[in-house]
Amino acid sequence: MVKRHTIALPAAEGEVPLLLTARQQALVDAVANRPLPATQNESAPVDPPCEKEVGVRKPR
Repeated sequence: MVKRHTIALPAAEGEVPLLLTARQQALVDAVANRPLPATQNESAPVDPPCEKEVGVRKPR
C-alpha cells in the first residue's frame, strides 16, 4: 500500500496531475481558508471555578 505522503510530494511539485472531485476540492478550500484559532490573552481575568454542592441538583 502506498502511503499518502509519498503521493503528496510529487503532486506538490507538479509532476503528477492531481484530480479532485468537487467535494474533495471544497474540503481542501475549506481547510485552506479556515480562520486561525483565536489565542487567549493570558492577562485576561478569569473567574475561579465555582464549587458544586454534592447532592444538590439545579432546577430546570
